[in-house]
Amino acid sequence: MELKVGNTRLVRLRSLGDKPEIYAKLEWENPFGSVKDRAAYFMLKKALTEGRLSSKRVMEATSGNTGVALAGMCKFLGLEFTAVVPERVSPDVRMKIESLGGHVIIVKEGTYPNEGEGTSQAIRYVKENSSGYFVPNQFENEANFEAHYFGTGPEIWREIEVDYLVAGMGTGGTITGAGKYMSEKGAEVIGVEPKRSFRVPGLRNIEANGMSPLLERRFDVVDYVVKVDSSAVNLVTQIAETEGLFIGISSAAALAGALKLLKGKPGRAVVIFPDSGWNYIAVYEKMGIKISGKAVKSLEAPPLP
Repeated sequence: MELKVGNTRLVRLRSLGDKPEIYAKLEWENPFGSVKDRAAYFMLKKALTEGRLSSKRVMEATSGNTGVALAGMCKFLGLEFTAVVPERVSPDVRMKIESLGGHVIIVKEGTYPNEGEGTSQAIRYVKENSSGYFVPNQFENEANFEAHYFGTGPEIWREIEVDYLVAGMGTGGTITGAGKYMSEKGAEVIGVEPKRSFRVPGLRNIEANGMSPLLERRFDVVDYVVKVDSSAVNLVTQIAETEGLFIGISSAAALAGALKLLKGKPGRAVVIFPDSGWNYIAVYEKMGIKISGKAVKSLEAPPLP
């Protein structure tokens, strides 16, 4: 596989002051627009090496970005891809998966009453309907962890030595992989979890959905967990207007967690920004989010270069 994944920019958010200095890792600069490109790349590469893609059919449960990443990479490799998504997944993400040649199956909330909400419903569907497919299973696959332990973590540390790593908690690959690497260097690892009333694509409320096996396996690398509510979305407008970065909902949630726990503390913090706001135009429009007084649907390019 010759796709160039990783080596995304690390930028300081100067408008947020210097206690701590906060840097953002811009994961939307990956080929298909999110941090999930890393896991998708590692999982498919490992499967190819091990000869597990003979069926040329891939199916995965996803809340969005992993589906986009796998759709793009499967198209590149000449594989058929089916994304199984929860009912609440962003229409922008569904359209992106389909535009990359992927098929989308939507699982309605409550289809499986004994399962958790959202992606947990999609996971159950895949378990029962994936015969003849290769299932990467991002929720358990060690390649997801390895993508960040050998990729994201070292990338950050080569550029800047930090005191804190802040990341949202979803499948667990990013926070356990980059987190383990950072903790070995002496940094503290902060996990961000949305409150149950705040639904964030890609992140989990543990009470509602439980931990993925991947997150549970190395949860001990997380030093602190901070919960954030829907007020985090206010950062979408703030960061666009002060930093020229159009961030996604999970990026806003991670940054809100960093500010909630670390504001006023000395040192340096890196916050993982999983994706951009371009994945959520329909969602932001529904929320009434505006950038410099303009509705997001009117934006034709990032607010600032």
